[in-house]
Amino acid sequence: MSKTILIADDDPLVRELVKEVLAEEGYRIFEAGDGIEALQKTREILPDLVVLDVIMPGMVGYAVCRALKNDPLTRHIFILFLSGRPKAEAEIAVRRNGGDEFVSKPFDVLALRAKISLILSQLAPCPVLRFGRELREKESPTDKTGKISGESLPQPPGSER
Repeated sequence: MSKTILIADDDPLVRELVKEVLAEEGYRIFEAGDGIEALQKTREILPDLVVLDVIMPGMVGYAVCRALKNDPLTRHIFILFLSGRPKAEAEIAVRRNGGDEFVSKPFDVLALRAKISLILSQLAPCPVLRFGRELREKESPTDKTGKISGESLPQPPGSER
């Protein structure tokens, strides 16, 4: 199974650029445009890696990271920050907030791809994430189009379908 990556950045051009470069490697890629969406999608898809911008609307990347690292189901997900802060300052802030690694903006896309490839190749399979994904797949009330199927939703007692 290919590795899954969530790219969370409020700049659609950054998301598209990162997605385009990583798609060449065969990764499954998802996107989020703000911090709240990043938190929700991470909990939903349980990616192997989250590429997370620091400054986003709704919820800053550091708060997203802290929430994920405090959740037993998501604490094992690797968080790679994209930061426009000076390197030393960014490194301290990323570590303080539970991040695993960072890349300074602006970044070289080929260097970012190489770094992500190396990170993902070194990640040991996480049984918690695997179990969570399997559970999500079994519980998912969606049809093949991704739409919620009324047939699979619980109905109130006494109601007819």
